[in-house]
This record gives sequence, structure tokens and C-alpha cells, in this order.
Amino acid sequence: MSLPPPGSVNEIFSISLLLIAGFAGGKLANLVKLPAITGNIVAGILVGPFGFHLLSYRAVTVELKPIMSFALAFVSFSIATHIDLKEIIETNGRAFITGVSDLLLSSAFVAGTLYLFTHDFLLSLLLGVVSGATAPATILAIIKETRSKGPLTDLLLPHVAINNLVCVGLFGFVFAGVKGTLSGEVSLTTTLTETALLYSFTSILIGLGVGFFLKALFPRLEHEDSVLPLMLVALFFVSGLSSFLHVSPLLSAMALGFLVHNLIQQKEAVDKAFLSLEPVIYTAFFTLAGSHLQLSLLPVVGMAGALYVISRFVGKWVGTFLSAWICGAPRAFRNLAGLALLPQAGIALGLIVLIQEETCCSEIAPKITAIVIAAVTVHELLGPVLAKITLKMAGEAGKDLHPVMGFLRPDGVVIDLKASDKWQAITHLVGHLSNVYGLSQEQHKELLGSVVERENSLTTGIGHGLAIPHGILEGSGPIMGVLGVSKEGIDFGSMDHSKAHIILLTAVHKDQLAYHLDVLMRISKMFSQEGLFQRLMSATSREEIYQILFEEE
Repeated sequence: MSLPPPGSVNEIFSISLLLIAGFAGGKLANLVKLPAITGNIVAGILVGPFGFHLLSYRAVTVELKPIMSFALAFVSFSIATHIDLKEIIETNGRAFITGVSDLLLSSAFVAGTLYLFTHDFLLSLLLGVVSGATAPATILAIIKETRSKGPLTDLLLPHVAINNLVCVGLFGFVFAGVKGTLSGEVSLTTTLTETALLYSFTSILIGLGVGFFLKALFPRLEHEDSVLPLMLVALFFVSGLSSFLHVSPLLSAMALGFLVHNLIQQKEAVDKAFLSLEPVIYTAFFTLAGSHLQLSLLPVVGMAGALYVISRFVGKWVGTFLSAWICGAPRAFRNLAGLALLPQAGIALGLIVLIQEETCCSEIAPKITAIVIAAVTVHELLGPVLAKITLKMAGEAGKDLHPVMGFLRPDGVVIDLKASDKWQAITHLVGHLSNVYGLSQEQHKELLGSVVERENSLTTGIGHGLAIPHGILEGSGPIMGVLGVSKEGIDFGSMDHSKAHIILLTAVHKDQLAYHLDVLMRISKMFSQEGLFQRLMSATSREEIYQILFEEE
């Protein structure tokens, strides 16, 4: 057996090099107060074929293409989980109105501006449609990195999700028409009809079909550990089948994410399962996206590239501002959202790959590729920074902290629990938990009965001022919990005869019993830390109590 020639790099080594460079770049970027994404992209440029050539052009465009394809599906799925149908209805479709208006106005503005400069209708039309997409992965990653929450953030995520959903669908229609025009084989009407029936409909049908299969399968899962492998298989299947049928993996993944979020009760378990994967996938995605970028194209594309960037920014800001003003969106979103929509990466790169693969587009594909890649370079280097600044200007950065111990949220804290005995305290906390998590009346009665039964059999007052009452619910689902603070203290019959001042009540579904034991051990370990009890007792607000526990964890 002969050894491989010196200097050849296999796919496994390429992936490891990609991740090492990406993580290092992200850490260095954080040190100078830049978003980690910017560091990932710069690292990709440096190790890629247009930098130091540690990764070849074939490696980033062919060998690592499955990584990019899965990452795009993952991002599309994740962003679609922020389209809450109930919320859209309650807000009179604000996210839909602003997302579609942003896409249409920015696309029209770019197409019109470039047509006046180039006088090439088809080139301008395709560039206009591609320009409408906002990088969902960048927006989502910046929001997670800055832990942002508020009126701007809450509307920004569904806005971007709908923007990309419509953009992918619109591109399918327009591109079909362009191919029909260039090839001269069929009429524009025929190509658009075929696209509507075969491209968009089939893509969405694949995602919804897999989603309904998951909906039927989830209640039969015995352990939460099965959620992650099941969802990974679902995403791989959706992405692979869509590519095999030459339809859109992005639309399919978005349809799956939309259905999981709106129809599957175990959606929080899915979010939790994907949480550990996000850093690796996003790092690989942005570093790989950076490796495609050519800084040398910036001066080559000249005025056309500059007009694309400027007209896109103006179109997005004007489109978002006007539509937000018309539909009565929050002021923070109306004034600032346009500034955060500059990022453009994966989906735009994916769309120009589709253009490159069509032989009938061979004449205009190089021009489109040069302009879009140059623009993406600018958008991805400046966009994350501008998005981060925008969230800070809105005062929403740092407002979204993860649930302590995996379940306790700020609204789950009762700052001044009033109860004459432990039974009254349990009744009050079970009622608060039911309100926070939206339990039905039947679930409320079931939980209260289970907690009381557990307390009658053996006290949950473990001493040192802490009590951890808990109950069991039928079915499957995530662990839920609330925390009450009593200044006077409540007698829980603790072995050390001390009153309980911190009462942490949890509700666990039967499929989570084993995991619940680990949670109880973590709770006990956390509250054994010196000084924590005194800090909690001196807190004056639920936010302060939550922050103390968050920092301690």
C-alpha cells in the first residue's frame, strides 16, 4: 500500500483545521471586543485558498460542501423556530409585513440601481433577488452571543426568518424565468408554473412530512437523550432528500423548523438538544463561509459592487422603517432594525452556486459571483459589528440569560413568598409554576397532588434554609421549576429543625426522572456554596435573585 503524496490533506484533517482556526479567530475577536463571528470569518479567509492556502479551493468548494449544506439546513431550521404563528396572529402579522417589505423593497432598489448602471436586465434582476437575503445565522449568532432580548430582538428574528423564506421562494420563481429566457426552450409562464409546483411546493412538503412524522414519534420517546440523534437524522434526511430531488434544502429545513416550533409539544427539548451543537456548527459555518471570500475582488468589481452594497443597505433600512411605521411595530425596531440587517452570507452564497451550475447562465454567472462575493465580504466583516452595536443601542444586550439549572427563568422567581405553612407555600408555588409554563387545569391538579403526596411521604426540607418539593407529571417534556424566597421562613420539618427560606419547586415528567436526580444533585451542590444563601436573602428583586444564581452557576 502506497502512502499519500506529501502535502495532500484529507477531509477529516480539513475539518479539524477549519474548527481550530475558527475557534482561535473567535476568541481573538472577543479579546478586542469584536463579535466572534468576525473572527471566524477572518480566520476562514486566512486559512482558505485566497489566503495562506492551508485549505485548497477543492477542499472548501467540494470536499467540505456537505458541512456547508448541513450547516445551512441547521441554520434554516433554527431561524424558522422563531416564527411563532400564534404571535404573528396576535401582532396582526407585523413580522410578515416587515419581512416581506424589507425583501421586496431592497431587492427592487438594488435591481433598479444596477440596471441604470449596467443596462443588463437579467443580471440586475438576479442580483436584486439575491440581495434581499439577510444572513440568518449571523443575526441569530449575534443575538445569542450578546444574550439580547427585547422588542427589537423579539421581532428581528421572525422578520429575518420570513425574509429568507420568501427570498428563497422568490429566487426559485425568478431564476426559473431567467433560465427559460436564456435557453429559449420554454415560455416564462411555463417555467414559473413548474417552479411553483415542483420546486417550492415539493421543498415545503418534504419538511412538513418529516415534521408530522416527528410529531407522531415524539410522545413515544422514553428518554430525552433520544431527541438529539432523532433530530439530526431528520435534518440530514430533509437536506439530503431535497438535494437529491433538486429542490431547496433551505425551504425544507425551514418548513420542518416551523412545524416543530408550532405543533410539537416537546419543542423545548429540541432547543435544549441543539444547544450544545450550536457553537461547533456556527464556528464551522462562518469559518467555511470566510474561506470562500476573495478580498482581491473588492477593487475589481468597482462601482457595481459599491452600488450593490449601498443600494442594499438603503433599501433594507427604508423598507423596514416604512413597513414598521405602517404596521405599528415597536419604535426600537422601526428605528434600528435596518441597521442590523446588513449581514449576508450562507444563503446568498448558496444561491449564486445554483446560478453557476446552470450552463445557460455561463455568461452572467462570473459577474454575479464576483459582485456577490465581494459584497458578502464587506457585509460579513462589517455586518456583525453593526448588528452588535445596534442591539447595544437598543439596550437589549445582556437581557436574555439562559435558564439556571436548565429550567429556572426570571419570571419563575417569587421574591416575597407569603405562607403560614409548607402546604400553603406549595399551593402558591404550584399555581405560579402553572402560570409560568401554561399548564392546563388538569395538569395543575395532577402536579399539586403529586407534590403533596411526595411531601407527606418524606419531607423535602433538606436543611440549611433550603427546601426542594417536587412532583411528577405523566407524559414527556422538559423539567420545570419555580423558586420562592421567604424572609420569615417556613417550617418544612427539616432534619436540622431550621426554617426554609429558599423553596425550589420542580415538576418532572416521567421520562425525565433519571435526569431529575442529576438536577437535584446540582441544586444541592450550588446551594452549598458559601455566602450564596446570604446574598439571596439580601436581594430586593427577582432579577437580582436570578442574576445571583446565574453567576453562581
